[in-house]
Parts: sequence; C-alpha cells; structure tokens
Amino acid sequence: MRTKDLEDLGFEREQYNEQVNQYTEYKTLLTQIKAKVFQYVNFEYDKNNGRIVKMIYQF
Repeated sequence: MRTKDLEDLGFEREQYNEQVNQYTEYKTLLTQIKAKVFQYVNFEYDKNNGRIVKMIYQF
C-alpha cells in the first residue's frame, strides 16, 4: 500500500470514530429523556370540539 492510501485510511477511520462518538452521545441523551418522569402542568382544550390543543409538562 502506498503512503497516500494509508493516510486516506487513517482519515476515514478518524471520521468513522467521530461519527460513532456522536451517535453514542445522541443515544445516551435519548435514553436519559426516556427515563425521566414528566409531571403534568396544564392542558389546553379547543372550546369548539373539546380536543386537546396543547399539553404542558415539566420534569
């Protein structure tokens, strides 16, 4: 293999590692959000049909 090919391989591996790290961070954040318990604050209803138009929670 030529030196240029090895340099390209190293660059691709670095990009791959960065993407894996970013994916891991996103997955961790999603897992944390799923584990949180949100508390009801308020619902707003449409006066004409009674459907919920806005749900407000806090954690």
